[in-house]
Amino acid sequence: MKAMLSGLVPALLLLGGCGPRIDDPSNMPRLGQWHREVRLAALVINDVWVDRKDSPFKIPPDIDETTDCAEPTVTRREELDAQIKKQTDSLCRIDSIDHSGTTVSSKGSCGPEDKGGMTLSGTADLEAHEAEDHIDGHSSVQMLVRMPDGHSERVRAGFEAHWKRLGECR
Repeated sequence: MKAMLSGLVPALLLLGGCGPRIDDPSNMPRLGQWHREVRLAALVINDVWVDRKDSPFKIPPDIDETTDCAEPTVTRREELDAQIKKQTDSLCRIDSIDHSGTTVSSKGSCGPEDKGGMTLSGTADLEAHEAEDHIDGHSSVQMLVRMPDGHSERVRAGFEAHWKRLGECR
């Protein structure tokens, strides 16, 4: 269960990454220097709110970073899917991505897969609003973890991400 969220959530909120150093006109956010913040907004295990410090498994640290030359994207299914698969040892994948104006929504599924004697399965959702100079998004993960002794744990986590363009590439 420890690795379950440690890789999944950063991938969901990665929102793309560095691309070519030429702005892609089909991608709304512009190439440039970007600041990204990703934070855990909620963690609920079996309907009980849990603080990060009290989590029985590893939760990825919040992210607060600046990238000198990037063009974040939330619209390329292949890129999001590759990131999620990479970060979750192929446990999760993007099943659909929908665009409506400046809003992008994606849905994904995880497992079922046996890991360390546990069977993991669940869903992941991402919704983001993009503009030339910022992206705001949130994601949620809902997992059912069947333990070796037969009982199940329900794990839900919510994350928020904010990208802000600071200026041109350095």
